[in-house]
Amino acid sequence: MKVMTEKEKQVNILFKDFLLFILKTILLDIAEEDVNSFALDNKTLLDQSKDYCWPMDYEHIEELINYIKGNNDHYYKL
Repeated sequence: MKVMTEKEKQVNILFKDFLLFILKTILLDIAEEDVNSFALDNKTLLDQSKDYCWPMDYEHIEELINYIKGNNDHYYKL
């Protein structure tokens, strides 16, 4: 992803081996958040999509969080 900083410097951002992403707007900021907050920030979406195995098949939200942590994945909020 090519982005322009506030100082009008162009930088490339590369996300690789990611579990999922949702981008519905203009990118204004990128911040790494605590993985535990992923479930709280996305509770409605996760509840609606759980029966469709999205973002993965899990029984309880703790399984999803443990999977993310176990893979040393990170949660970036765009």
